Amino acid sequence: MAGTEPDIEDEVERDEVDEKTGAIWRTSNKRKAMFAPLDVPPLLVYRALKGKYGPPNSGFDETKSQWSYKITGLRSTIDVWDYKMFSWIMIISPDPSVKREDRRRVLEQDWAEFLLWLREACQKLKISRDNYKHLFILNGFKQLYSNGDYFMKCCKELDPENLEGNPMIWAAGVSYLLSAEALLNLTFEVYLMDEVRNNKDMVTRIMMFSMFEKWAFAASVCDCFATQLDKSSKGYEALQRLVTLRNNLAHSNISREIKTYVIEEDKMEFVVSPDFQLYHEVMDPHSITLADVEQIKRDVDLVTESIVKAMKPRFRKQFPRLLQGDRVGIHKGKPSDLMDRWIDQR
Repeated sequence: MAGTEPDIEDEVERDEVDEKTGAIWRTSNKRKAMFAPLDVPPLLVYRALKGKYGPPNSGFDETKSQWSYKITGLRSTIDVWDYKMFSWIMIISPDPSVKREDRRRVLEQDWAEFLLWLREACQKLKISRDNYKHLFILNGFKQLYSNGDYFMKCCKELDPENLEGNPMIWAAGVSYLLSAEALLNLTFEVYLMDEVRNNKDMVTRIMMFSMFEKWAFAASVCDCFATQLDKSSKGYEALQRLVTLRNNLAHSNISREIKTYVIEEDKMEFVVSPDFQLYHEVMDPHSITLADVEQIKRDVDLVTESIVKAMKPRFRKQFPRLLQGDRVGIHKGKPSDLMDRWIDQR
């Protein structure tokens, strides 16, 4: 995809990460490439190149890109193209006529000159997000739930003697715990009724609701539900357990279960620790076990099942599918499978 490269033997490549931009630079005596420069979005790069060079002028891989430019006229050829919508790549290759001993110097000089122009051109451009056609929302629920699965897997691969007090158990439990609130927030973000979504003050207020309030008002402000979320369901009982634990962890509450008592009897002193049971009854939130984490995960699943069960039939099919994606696509204020279709095509 990048232009014809000179036939150079013994090519040695080295990668460097730009700490300021997150870009990966790959350099050799054959070419220099930059991958995923995060400080400049593909749209600005495209506008800058189009403004100077006109419409895209190079072929590209349609399964991964939408545009590509081949820029000549220097002592090098520069290829720039977008990559899967979210990033862009730039590769510079020296002209075959450049002497071997001069190639690295030519690469660096032309690279620096072009990149300086591109940055200055992009700084003059603005992006308006007001009239967007589509919107992708990062799926925080999947991210957190997947983190919990990963930490759980790591824990189960450890020897039993290495499990007690292992911070990975804590990380797994907290990841699952936070995923429950992410689930509720995503539901509201995706399915808010239009009349509610268009009232910014109301949206701000709703997003500040507690998890219990979101459960109570979900069917009143979201158009995906057929019935109210049931407060007598196992899902609501699970939500209560999760919220109690979340509050203890987040606020470091000095709760009964983290206190140890010293009782004096017959002029002797006895240490009495709190009874230990599963986390939803009495649990030291700072001593989560693997069994506790498994229960937390089951409770998140119960909350999810109750939410899906209360939805209208078509949303019962749509919502679980949306939860599987890294991002949720929104088109004209409604969830769509645009993200899935775009990724499938590429």
